[in-house]
Amino acid sequence: MPTVSVLLPVLNGERDIKQCIDSMLAQTLRDFELIVIDDGSTDGTAAVVSAYCDSRIRLISLAENGGTANALNLAWSQSDSKYIALMDHDDIAVPQRLEWQVRMLNGQPRIAAAGGQMNAFGEAQGKVAVPLLDGQIKANLLAATQNLLNPTTMLRRKAIDKTGIRWDAKMSGVFDWAFWCELMFQQVNYANHPEVLLHYRIHGGQQSKDQRHLRPLHAEMRLKILAAFFPDLPLQQATLVEPLLQWIQPPPLHSEAVKSGLQVLSTMLNQPVSRLGEDRNTLNNFLQSCYSRWDQALRPAHA
Repeated sequence: MPTVSVLLPVLNGERDIKQCIDSMLAQTLRDFELIVIDDGSTDGTAAVVSAYCDSRIRLISLAENGGTANALNLAWSQSDSKYIALMDHDDIAVPQRLEWQVRMLNGQPRIAAAGGQMNAFGEAQGKVAVPLLDGQIKANLLAATQNLLNPTTMLRRKAIDKTGIRWDAKMSGVFDWAFWCELMFQQVNYANHPEVLLHYRIHGGQQSKDQRHLRPLHAEMRLKILAAFFPDLPLQQATLVEPLLQWIQPPPLHSEAVKSGLQVLSTMLNQPVSRLGEDRNTLNNFLQSCYSRWDQALRPAHA
């Protein structure tokens, strides 16, 4: 049984997957398996993967595309390693990625999942930084940004299996964020490695570029987070404030809706930490930023 199973779902990745696989085969930690799930590709993806003569690579070919969440769940069921690492087919891991994360999880047994920093390349460039500590990561799950970078993560199988949580295909487009949130509700612990673990390719075909069509799913999950972070906040008030917390591509709102939401938001600052252990300084900074943003948006209407 290898120490790490790397789960690599791919759909029509013929152009980029070789660089990805080569980066995994160059890992300083050699005790791993790479499970490639060809999720109904219609290009030459399977041929590229099959050309490798390395017993650590396993190819699972699906006749039809079932979505990344289902592909990951299938790959999980086909693996038996102590740790599970996630990887996207168009990204490139640094050589020490697996070694660093295994060392981190071995040394900190309370951590259920660990991510890390990454560098973006392609249509956009620069370092994508995330906080290191559990409470900060959890607080940032409300903002749905700067928490865990999905393709950098490694999970402790035993801890995840204990929760029974898997990726939910019904949350298509936000299934990764929803996965981390659902695990948080089970009070697992997170961390991020301080080093860059991955080079993340930015291109026009990515799902995350335009998130407006995901608004209902964002609202559903954010209301669940609000219920966990603010257990005394009535659902009616949470529903009023939730749209104001959509930081990326915020929805258009009537001024009266903004005023009602701001009234609720003002009561949420400086509340005690919930049972989940989120960092309240990080959370309050986000809430204050949301308040200032929408308060400023109202001012031209009063001019």
